Amino acid sequence: LDLARHLGRNVSTLQSLNGLYSFHLVRSEYALAEEAGQELLEVAIRTEDATYTMIGHRAVGAVSFHLGRLKKAEENLQRGEITLVVQGAAAAAATQATGRRIAREANRAAGRIQESPPDVRTPMEWSQTRLQRAYN
Repeated sequence: LDLARHLGRNVSTLQSLNGLYSFHLVRSEYALAEEAGQELLEVAIRTEDATYTMIGHRAVGAVSFHLGRLKKAEENLQRGEITLVVQGAAAAAATQATGRRIAREANRAAGRIQESPPDVRTPMEWSQTRLQRAYN
């Protein structure tokens, strides 16, 4: 952890803090686990790392649960879940946009659409259209 901090490697720092949190949690060293989990969450938020922000919320929530702080546990576990859902939605949108861009470029390269296409089809839509044409 100290080496990762010294080198300024955020991902390595986050991974080390996650390992430290997990180590202390399974040993029932809740104060140390809470300290590592809280720092994990703070570093993840500061570096805008969505994955580790979710992990940090879950870490703080798990420790809070073990300490009987049920309201805080619920809040952090829900925040972790929301972060996961938002991250998933962003990834899905990026994947869909990438699929459309690839379809547009493939169609353009194959001469199937003009410079300004009337519609951009995903590979699945393009395949369905081809099959319909073949059987009509």
